[in-house]
Amino acid sequence: MSKKNVLDEEPVSKRLRHRIISDHIYNEEFEDLVTKNWSCHNEIKNDNLEVISTPFRVCKISNFLANEDFINELKNELLDVKYRRNILDLYQFEQSDDLEFVDKPNVQLLYTAFQIEIAMWMERVTRIHLNNKISMSSSCYCNTDYLLCHDDNMGERRIAYILYLSKNWVAKDGGTLDLFDTDKDGLPQNVVRSLVPEYNSLVFFEVMDTSFHQVSEVISTERTRWSLNGWFEGSLRQSNRLPRPVLFCKYTEPMDMEVKLESWVRGCYLESKMIDDIQKVVEVESYAFLSSFFIEDVYNKLLAEIASESICWEKVGPADVRNYEVADEKTLPALLKSFCDIFKSKIIFRLLRSYTELDLVSMKPDMKPKMTMELQRWSQGSYTLITDRLKNKNEEENQTEEKVSDAKNKNKKSQDTKDIKEKEQSESVTSTDSKYSIQSTSESKKSINSKDTVSMQSNSDNKSSKSSKDSTSKQCSSGTKSSKSSKDSKSKRSGSKSKKSANSKKKDACKSENLESSKSSEDSQSTRCSCSNKTTGDTCRYCNTLFSDKEYEDIEEEEVPKLKKKKYKKVRPKNVESQTSSSGLENSPSSFYDILDRSDSDDVSDIGDYLSDPSDYDMESQNETIEEEEEEDEEGTLDVIVQFHTANLSQEQTIDYVHPKEKEGSLIHIPPKDNHLCLIYKTLSVSRVHKYINQYCKGYFYNLVCTYCE
Repeated sequence: MSKKNVLDEEPVSKRLRHRIISDHIYNEEFEDLVTKNWSCHNEIKNDNLEVISTPFRVCKISNFLANEDFINELKNELLDVKYRRNILDLYQFEQSDDLEFVDKPNVQLLYTAFQIEIAMWMERVTRIHLNNKISMSSSCYCNTDYLLCHDDNMGERRIAYILYLSKNWVAKDGGTLDLFDTDKDGLPQNVVRSLVPEYNSLVFFEVMDTSFHQVSEVISTERTRWSLNGWFEGSLRQSNRLPRPVLFCKYTEPMDMEVKLESWVRGCYLESKMIDDIQKVVEVESYAFLSSFFIEDVYNKLLAEIASESICWEKVGPADVRNYEVADEKTLPALLKSFCDIFKSKIIFRLLRSYTELDLVSMKPDMKPKMTMELQRWSQGSYTLITDRLKNKNEEENQTEEKVSDAKNKNKKSQDTKDIKEKEQSESVTSTDSKYSIQSTSESKKSINSKDTVSMQSNSDNKSSKSSKDSTSKQCSSGTKSSKSSKDSKSKRSGSKSKKSANSKKKDACKSENLESSKSSEDSQSTRCSCSNKTTGDTCRYCNTLFSDKEYEDIEEEEVPKLKKKKYKKVRPKNVESQTSSSGLENSPSSFYDILDRSDSDDVSDIGDYLSDPSDYDMESQNETIEEEEEEDEEGTLDVIVQFHTANLSQEQTIDYVHPKEKEGSLIHIPPKDNHLCLIYKTLSVSRVHKYINQYCKGYFYNLVCTYCE
């Protein structure tokens, strides 16, 4: 019996489903052509068919739907469907819910056709066993929208498909389907093929470990990239994915070199009182954002040198983690090279230790602080993604081996060595590389007296407070404000002793605080965090959940034993609207407020721990100790960031710190600012994320990112 006779005898509903699909799809010769070239990994292209074999198999069927009227009716129905705006590190676009539950006749007709006839056809031509499960949704990409590199490999997804609904789309509109090749480890590297969305074409490919692809940024300001997309599902296939290698980091130990900090850093940041005030802020907030940190003339010269064409830049990946360029330090101009070398010097390790009280100065033979450095160049298309989801057994095994090795080394130390080093602990650690001397003590709160610091260019403790205020405020203005006094903070801590405070220092230290008043205009639907401006209703880019009215909890900080690694506590929201958990430095010198960039008093914390009900607070407080004990051994690092040429960026293009495993993932937002030094203490479970840079960034901007390990 011929296919025509079979179709004549089919039920009306089935004939309708066949009628909306073009006849050539069911043509035996066409089906055989698809099957042959798909199975043999051959490439072919004609009027209705294109098969791509590399970097992975992709098939495009042109003129997929038979009836133009049906397409128009379908699109009209889709306009009535509710869409949500999705904004995460990985993507930014609008998407409907699964169309299975949309009660529209043409939508249901197409859905059923895919679920039955098209699924059977797919199974025949690809030889991939499918079940009767599919997913289908509608996606719209507008100007600057994108979907970055991913492989779709999740659950029972076996075949991914896209049906394009936008007419006359061209390459200059952006929104291409980009295909990535992979390296020997199966990680995505470069875009090697790009498919321009073709109206009424169906593109499909097998979901595999190496099916890495992306939707490039939509450039058009007038048009929308519209499609139906989803997956045909089937039984789980065995994964052949290789263990993910750890990203290479070149560690450097503190270097002996002659450094005159007064030639680079403004004197106010080297004063003992200022150092002590910065340390207090870092202890409470786990960050400090120091404006006009470097001498202006020097910084301006660095701005010129960093844009030099003599510097060699290399793109780094893999593409499902990051995409930016890193400078070859050997090709840096002289002044810029000297600037970068400063961050490797012992004197900077000592200065950062004074700012943070982290163990960045070797006091015992087994204490080996180290650092990594990247001078990054960013432009349109650059990004980093949250990487916690990529942790694998290799990383865990490497970390375990390092800890075991460290433990063995500790056991080998003789008692004589311990006695000698414990004696050194109480002595001043004086720099031989600079005329500045930074004292190291074992107290939990360090204070560096002016007598321990050689005189600065124009600052002295003997100057009047008014003179100091006027001088510093002119040089270090930020227009920011603290909302809690140091005296109040200390009195509350002293009245609420708790042994959990030592553990809290080892807990995730990313705080619920914006470094600057910088609202996001994005309406995120993510559930990774709960953060909002309570007064304005503005939501964080990572979620759409409002804060509760819970206040910040003051936690007692106990004395830290000598040489115990410094860990900072996680402060809970106390009164989000009034920012009562801010730096606690109202009684500090007024010049300090001119230096630290902070939010205005009427702004609320951008990110915080969300408590759905006030009654939950006591229970969470009780559980907090358990959580902190579980994270007691979690190590932390100090990020030091300097930015250059940020005038090309909008204030929304921040560097974010995210806890990916927490629904209320605590974040810190670093706004783009030239000549600022940013200090961020983070634990290993926290990711640094710099979101995708879109087309409106013209030219390049640069980040010097240093990470210091205790």
